[in-house]
Amino acid sequence: MDKFVLEIIENELEINEKISILFLMLDNYNCFDKLFNLYQNYKCDTNINNYIISEFINDITEWEDKFIEALCIVKNYKVLINLGECINNLQLKYLSRETRISYKINIGAKILHKLFDSFTTHDLEIFLNSVYKDIIKDERLNNINIIELHALYWIQIGYTSISSGGGDLEKLLKHLKQQGQYDTPIYIDIEGYVRDNVKKNHFNNFKLQNDTQNNLNNAGNSQNSADTSSEEDIFIKNGICLIINEVNFPHTEYESRESSRIDALNLKKTFNGMKFEVELYNDIAAGEIIELLNKLTEINSKNYDCLVLCILSHGYPGGFISVDGTEISIDIIEQKICSSAYKNAVKILIVQACQGQNTGLAMDPNNLATDGINKIQPSKRQLTNIDNYKLFFSFMSTMKHHISIRHRTEGSWFIEDVCDVLRSQKSNGKNISIDQWSREVKKKVQSRRGYIGKGELAGQLPETRDRLAKEVFFPLYNETNT
Repeated sequence: MDKFVLEIIENELEINEKISILFLMLDNYNCFDKLFNLYQNYKCDTNINNYIISEFINDITEWEDKFIEALCIVKNYKVLINLGECINNLQLKYLSRETRISYKINIGAKILHKLFDSFTTHDLEIFLNSVYKDIIKDERLNNINIIELHALYWIQIGYTSISSGGGDLEKLLKHLKQQGQYDTPIYIDIEGYVRDNVKKNHFNNFKLQNDTQNNLNNAGNSQNSADTSSEEDIFIKNGICLIINEVNFPHTEYESRESSRIDALNLKKTFNGMKFEVELYNDIAAGEIIELLNKLTEINSKNYDCLVLCILSHGYPGGFISVDGTEISIDIIEQKICSSAYKNAVKILIVQACQGQNTGLAMDPNNLATDGINKIQPSKRQLTNIDNYKLFFSFMSTMKHHISIRHRTEGSWFIEDVCDVLRSQKSNGKNISIDQWSREVKKKVQSRRGYIGKGELAGQLPETRDRLAKEVFFPLYNETNT
């Protein structure tokens, strides 16, 4: 594709769509004035060819790829078909339905587009009014309903940012919360984007400080060359792993999960290989689960430095289902394992269960199943001693409100990758950290695709949450320990 072809395509696009596509493609988002002037020219004379996208492509790297990806995201399949593209192949390549993954396009821009696309006219009006209570509105934006122009203005004045190196959309969360959208998928996506960039900024700041200190040491400005990382890092040596595997759900609405036995054995072998004490519990009711956790966490008699709890079951947003059909909140489980007995131990929660009914873009239709239900029962609890809640890490197989995929005979994607990455230490001889492990698992699961239900192409995005202030490393996996 060249600029001439792009201009032909632009002639067929409405002004709103041109700006939406350009917004997704941009490298430099400090361009409000330039774009607004082009928009004004278009409004003054709609009879001449006023190009918008074509005016920016010299400043956009890999603009051809970004243009195609943007067309997928805005769902302009007509143009894609005219270009001879296969829609299904493009959806696989660009993951256009997944909000927090992109091919070339800025993820922050994609998240904002999904947010804007979710608004009704009334919602948009309320949202803009709320934002402009925080900042002074540029008079040029009066009566302008193209929200991307507003967004570029916010970026220009520093109210939000979506640069290639990160971004900050945190201020938008309060406006969504005021509209009652605090539990919607797009709110969670923005929250995740903010959290990811906070972590990235903390890492960059730490790296800068560390590099500065190393330079001072190398220049002879320090007499000590102690390895501070050894003081900060935690290496797990004496861990226990509990696996709660819910397979059969008699007298309930939930189907059996026979292939979960493969997941349970995979986890057992993996953690045994890292010298964890492993206890496997199959098909236990809600009361037994709570009793088990109460007994385990009352006293840490063997001075475990790590407690891993794996839950394999059907799920709902914020929880999972026991074999007797009882809904158990993840918050309750977290409260149980974050006991005073394990205050100084690393606590890892791994959950393979659906967290809703939404299908992500992503075997045989008869071979893939989901681990989910329709009911939602949010839990209420109050935290007490926050020290007990330190050194905590949770790894969910999927995002909130989304399904989790399991092969009917081979087990789940998530647990397979959780175990494969931990066992990969054997080949490279290096301890893997929780952060490295979780990132690699996410990468592997995100790359998977399969068909479920009536041929829906589905994918999956695992999600983490943690309160780890130090780098934590697993023991090396050794197959002879299994």
